[in-house]
Amino acid sequence: MCAIRAAWASAKPRSRGRLRGKIRAMTEDLFRIEIERMHRLRASLAELDAAERAAFVRDLIESGAGSADDWVLCARDAQLPPPGDWSIWLLLAGRGFGKTHALSQCVHTAIRAGVERINYVGPTASDWYDVSLFGPSGIMRTLGHGPVPKWVPSKRRLE
Repeated sequence: MCAIRAAWASAKPRSRGRLRGKIRAMTEDLFRIEIERMHRLRASLAELDAAERAAFVRDLIESGAGSADDWVLCARDAQLPPPGDWSIWLLLAGRGFGKTHALSQCVHTAIRAGVERINYVGPTASDWYDVSLFGPSGIMRTLGHGPVPKWVPSKRRLE
């Protein structure tokens, strides 16, 4: 990300529009790479038998690189963002599927990849606030080890 900041600082005001498009494309690529990495890890884990999988998770926890409740390890395949080239993900499922948690984790993954603007749509603003933001599986409750977002009530925005 330092290279992106340096390029932005050195760019002339007229060329910043083109640079903004390039930066957006770079962060989207980083997000897609992260999703592909999650799916490759899941495929590799599926090839292991139960004892090898347990040993891998134990080593991951002991090394401090992860925890047993890491989303990539405990999510169902259908709860992970789909691989490929997409810009909108509709997660349409029934009660108890884990939609809120899956989308919260997807938002955290996107933020860690450098995506700066994410549209997260809910039925109403209060539903989004109560369930998707501060609910038990909401964005603010599933932070993990990522950056801590700040809720700005006057703008009704998460920054």
